[in-house]
Amino acid sequence: MKQNLFQELLDAARHVYSHSEELQKFAPWPSDLIYVERPEQRVPAVRQIKKWTGTHPLHIATQRVAEFGNWKLTYTEDEVGFGFLQDYGYLELYGPDGHFQTDEGLLTSATGAADFTIRGIVTKQKKFIRWSVGQVISKAKAQRQPN
Repeated sequence: MKQNLFQELLDAARHVYSHSEELQKFAPWPSDLIYVERPEQRVPAVRQIKKWTGTHPLHIATQRVAEFGNWKLTYTEDEVGFGFLQDYGYLELYGPDGHFQTDEGLLTSATGAADFTIRGIVTKQKKFIRWSVGQVISKAKAQRQPN
């Protein structure tokens, strides 16, 4: 069951990627993704994810895997404070330590109280790009608008 949920999230991320020329130019989608069962590790922000009202498939898929994810924190309470840590965490969807293992890139999702942001695709050249579902949707809408 968990593998199917993570596959849905990966498919939703791939759909967003496939509709973004900017992302496609930046880095190729990995060709060697292998699902790996990771231990469940929750962060307090999972409760925020469960409250999201967004209807984008990427938001919905994130909500469905939230309680099963191997969420991580990169900050300490001394660095950012207790409150920040209640609304933050990240999930490595694919990468060396991701739910889908690959050495061809890294895609992490970071969360706060309001939005889902795919933090980046890091290639072997160590490039980084940050984009959000909202950015991709807004660009797609703008491209469909008649001048």
